[in-house]
Amino acid sequence: MPLRRMKQTVRVGLIGCGRLGESYARALAHLEKVELAASCGIPSLNGRAGKSFPDALSLLEDAPVEAVVFASPSGDLHTLVRRALLLRKHVLAAGPFSLSARQTERLDALARRAGSLLVFGEERFLSPAFAFLERTMASSEGAWRARYLRLLDVRARGRNGPYRLGAAAVENLGACLRLISRTPRTVSAIGSAGPSGNVEAAFINMVFAGGTAASLQLSLNESTETRQIVAALGSRTVVLDDLDPHAPLRVMAEGAAQAPKAAGAPSPGGGVWQVDSVAFAGEPFDGPLAQARRFLDALASPERLAEKSSADFWMRAAELWEAAEGSIALAGAPVPIRHWSKEDTACARHHPTHLRVIAGGRADETAAAPNGKRPALKVLSV
Repeated sequence: MPLRRMKQTVRVGLIGCGRLGESYARALAHLEKVELAASCGIPSLNGRAGKSFPDALSLLEDAPVEAVVFASPSGDLHTLVRRALLLRKHVLAAGPFSLSARQTERLDALARRAGSLLVFGEERFLSPAFAFLERTMASSEGAWRARYLRLLDVRARGRNGPYRLGAAAVENLGACLRLISRTPRTVSAIGSAGPSGNVEAAFINMVFAGGTAASLQLSLNESTETRQIVAALGSRTVVLDDLDPHAPLRVMAEGAAQAPKAAGAPSPGGGVWQVDSVAFAGEPFDGPLAQARRFLDALASPERLAEKSSADFWMRAAELWEAAEGSIALAGAPVPIRHWSKEDTACARHHPTHLRVIAGGRADETAAAPNGKRPALKVLSV
């Protein structure tokens, strides 16, 4: 249901559950020109905001909304997003990300045909601390040249419900792509399975052109939670802590001054490490509010919606996780990564490969075959 111009109130449906669903309910209530016309799975909205629907599909089919926000829905994300796009609704899939690269690519193509906006949640990228780090790493100054990234994402056992390791992996791999702005040459990984047999911890390494490296440590079975990005930039180290509201960004630099020493004590090797915190003015960062506002701002100018979609970016992040899973299956062997370009993406999107199937032999040739079987089919690209 394309919008001509978002001068009137936009009717939005919210499908979700848990803390993320409640967070987006509060975020949408704070925005102007937004009517939360329908909801599903959000207990605090029952009887308060619009009409509550018993299931997601009935909301998509019957609710009079132009846009839908999926915030940790209980159903299959691919099925729900696909149905919303077929009904020509704009979609914000806030998370967690649970799609394969192929599913993401197909949803992107469907959104383009429907003229709908498809955005996947990237709250982390919208924070002032992450934006500062991104701008710093994009600097051409040699003193800020990126040497390596180290990402740590540890989740407490039992606190994240059905949250899967793949969702955490894709989110952090996306952060690497965003900060380094290049495709890695290789991905290698090892994993640790829990009692259920599912991988609950993974250690992923990526090597980029120019020597930059990235290391990810992920776990869903810890007693505490930590989410950090450590960037070694020239002679400085920047630490971004997503769970520290007071000092989310710290910059450590090796100064030229020498540390004081007692009489007779040996001189310290190296300078003094100076630690500074970067302060950000304004209200504390609200990820769901920032993401909902960004989504609605994109709808305010409905021209060229396809260029505002984030599906292609998250498809790439999903491909990296699939490569990491392949490396885990190969006991940590490096997996080479194909390189993307805008031209390659456009060619793949607008000129799909056509396949022609040729039968590998006639019936009268079967008896002449050594094994008495018809030769295999051949598939040729044309």
